[in-house]
Order: sequence, then C-alpha cells, then structure tokens
Amino acid sequence: MPEAYWEDEKRGLTIYHGDCRAILPTFADGEFGSVVTDPPYGIGFADWDIPPDSAILQECLRVAEGSVVMFGGAKPESLAVFLGLSPRPDRMMVWNCSNSASGWPGIVYALHPLWVWRVPRPVPWGIMHDVITESVTPGELAAHKAVGHPTWKPVRLMEPLVRVFGGRSTLDPYMGSGTTLVAAAKLGIPACGVEREEKYCRMAVCRLEGGFMADEPAHLFNQPDSAAG
Repeated sequence: MPEAYWEDEKRGLTIYHGDCRAILPTFADGEFGSVVTDPPYGIGFADWDIPPDSAILQECLRVAEGSVVMFGGAKPESLAVFLGLSPRPDRMMVWNCSNSASGWPGIVYALHPLWVWRVPRPVPWGIMHDVITESVTPGELAAHKAVGHPTWKPVRLMEPLVRVFGGRSTLDPYMGSGTTLVAAAKLGIPACGVEREEKYCRMAVCRLEGGFMADEPAHLFNQPDSAAG
C-alpha cells in the first residue's frame, strides 16, 4: 500500500497522490462501500483526457462492495467510450446543470450523463430521480475558472450521489480538487481519494482542512506551492 499523501483518521478521510491504475490494485476486494468519481471523458479536451478503460472499471467494481458511479461527457464519442466498457453500465442517470455553460456560443451542454453499475435496490434515503437538476451559479463559474480545474463540480451535486450510492465509505479514484471527499465529509461518510496531479491534492487538502462554506469561495483552493501535503 502506498503512503498516504494526507489523512484525517478522525473523519476517515485519506488522499493518495498517484495514478489510479497503480493504486487501485493495492486495495482489497470490497474495501470500500462504493466508487463515486468524475473521470476524464475522452473528448479530446487535453493530453490528460484519457477516459477509464475496462480494466480500471473492473478494478473499481472489485474494490467496491456496492455501486460504481462515473460521470461522462455528453458528446457522442464519450457516450461510445462509456457504453463500450465491460461490463456495460446498468443505468444511465443525467445531471441537468441548466445554466452552467451560459454565455457559450452555439448549443449549450446542459445535460451530462452519469453511468451507474450495481444500482442499489431499494435506493436508500427514499426516492431518487434519474435526472438530478443542480444549476451552477455565475459566481461558481467564476470560482471554477479561478481555481483552474476544468471539470469542477458543486458539492451540492455530489452530496446526493454520495448519500445514495456511498454505502459505508466512498472511493474517488479521479479525485481532482476533492469535491467527492468534501461531500462525504459533510455527510459523515469515510472517503478516500486518488489524484495524480499534486496541485489538485493540495487543493483538496486545503478544502478539507479549511471548513465548509456555503459558496465554496475560490480562496479555499489556494494553497502555496511550498505547502506540505
């Protein structure tokens, strides 16, 4: 098992700095209650935009006792990637982010798929619709640009996903700036994140140590490069 980049034993939170392809095999079978993650979508966004393959998915299914949930892109090439994974998803949900891309030219991407393996039955916490509507405010868009994370998600979007699919603990193998862990911490659910970019590990640590503010201002993400993990 690699050494943790950061850990809070009291809240059951752990961050590993590294590639999930190397770290996932170090976890035991069923070590986590679920996997809830926002991986690259495979839409040619940047050099790092390499989506999960079937081997990564199967590792996620191995280490999760219950559900595996992955965000995906709305472009046809991304839909093809996730539908081509083995095993195929059991369910597609949709995030309706409505005005999150307002101001972009052309047809706005307002719907983003969420792919689910092992749908819980019955769903804990009552009824959950397969379309989750959570807009992103102009202020959050500004913070999104300020922190430099291209696919940042609001905590209030991740909370219902962690609440319904999280189980006894949650793993996010594509942690990014740590929103899944922030949501889990707010709900009192142990969580583990894996991230290969150290700057995002620092962002996540800063958020998890800085308290929870309603609007998640950009300064929560700003931690000097010299700061220790």
